Amino acid sequence: MDQKRLCTALSRTTLLALALMNQICFNMGYRILPIDDEFINELSTSIITVFSAFRVWWNDNRHWRERKREIKLTIETSHESNDCQK
Repeated sequence: MDQKRLCTALSRTTLLALALMNQICFNMGYRILPIDDEFINELSTSIITVFSAFRVWWNDNRHWRERKREIKLTIETSHESNDCQK
């Protein structure tokens, strides 16, 4: 087993053990990890907001790059056509 797979397997096993211990303690009345519905709601909303903002920025940025390329091509084409008419 190579190093990357070993690290992946260990991290998944650790997270599974932590989740199982948290669930057992929660069923016994102890709250080790203070995760409630409000926290999950805030976390998911924050992730969606950050992802959406990044996605909009990236798409807008790509749009302007393509638009600038089209404008540059149009200007070069008009200069070439003006050169041909002279």
